[in-house]
Amino acid sequence: MIAEQTRNNVAPQWQMPEPARQPRRRTKQQPKVSPRPSVAKRLISIGLVLLSFFVVSTIITRFLYIETLDNDLSALNKTLKVEKQKTSQLRAQLSVGVSLDDIETRASEGLNMDTSNTLKRISIKLPAVAEQSGNATENTTTQDQGVFDYLLGLLD
Repeated sequence: MIAEQTRNNVAPQWQMPEPARQPRRRTKQQPKVSPRPSVAKRLISIGLVLLSFFVVSTIITRFLYIETLDNDLSALNKTLKVEKQKTSQLRAQLSVGVSLDDIETRASEGLNMDTSNTLKRISIKLPAVAEQSGNATENTTTQDQGVFDYLLGLLD
């Protein structure tokens, strides 16, 4: 029912005639002046260029520094190899040239040393001076003697 009413109530649409166009006057076209970028935009662009230059230069210097450290490390590794070879050669010469048996034979032959057994007992007799010095120390404690008298007592 509502639909029927709206159909009947629709007003016819009238088309309006288009107004006649008047020709535009041709004026001299002035060249468009591009607006100058503001000072802030210029400063930002200069700052970004400087920042990018700084970052690139920092990266390059870091790579160069790392390269020099690598070269130094390789040189040190080469010297380490040479020193290890020298050390191993010296150890080989030491083990071949000097053994415990060689030392004992050199000592017994060259220095006339007696190679005694560790279980062998050697008795040592102390000279009489040592007994007198023991008595002299007792005398110094009992009597009041000076250092000079003590030394003379040792010589007697």
